[in-house]
Amino acid sequence: MPQRHGPMLPSESLAAAQWAPGQARGDDGICSIMAAKHILVGALVTAAALLGGLWLFLRHEPAAENLSAFQQACIEGQRRAVTGQTLPLDDGSEAKALAYCTCVAAEVEKQLSAQELADLGLGQPSAAAGAKLDQVVAYCRDRTR
Repeated sequence: MPQRHGPMLPSESLAAAQWAPGQARGDDGICSIMAAKHILVGALVTAAALLGGLWLFLRHEPAAENLSAFQQACIEGQRRAVTGQTLPLDDGSEAKALAYCTCVAAEVEKQLSAQELADLGLGQPSAAAGAKLDQVVAYCRDRTR
């Protein structure tokens, strides 16, 4: 208790008479317990918010690499075929899907002409372009197994 100049108030003399070192002092003990509970609850709420934010941050899709529109659509199609959603797959499956889509993109570029690609994009491929595309898909499927 701080030193005070002048007479003690009756409540102060009672508190001083009842208090002994190592014991809680009346209302001060209750207040410190309540303050400790508030600090603990605040710390738990803060920890839960931080963990929730971390979980949300890590749950997002990884940053897309520089993929062509075809590769992006191809990978989303692979994901949808496996899970029914476009969320990322496990690392091994993602790597296989990316290898397959990259292979198809590269082989289509090599084997199909610009006119055949345009016709394919319009949904009107010739029989020859369809056959080439089937060969490309089979080649890449076998290559990435």
